[in-house]
Amino acid sequence: MEVLQEQLIAIVGTLLTVVVGYAVKQLKNFLDRKGITERLEQYEKSARIAVEAVEKIAENEHIPDKFQEAKKRVVRDLKKYGIEISDDDLKYFIESAVEGLRKGVAE
Repeated sequence: MEVLQEQLIAIVGTLLTVVVGYAVKQLKNFLDRKGITERLEQYEKSARIAVEAVEKIAENEHIPDKFQEAKKRVVRDLKKYGIEISDDDLKYFIESAVEGLRKGVAE
């Protein structure tokens, strides 16, 4: 009886893995079709470029608020592509870019 239960649990686990894998694949395909993935990549790229630019400029010039300067640059860059971004998302992507830059410097 115990062997049967173990086999049943293994089969259920395998089926769940297959179902979850299929669901994730379908979600990725859906997001790709909607252009969400591309938009997120553009957010990330714009934030990284803005943060790097502000850091380079700040080496030679005084920038009172680097976050606000980066924010302004990201919004300006995304507007070129007709992409809007919420303040919360903007903050997240800028902070993520700053963290990535810090990790790059540390390495």
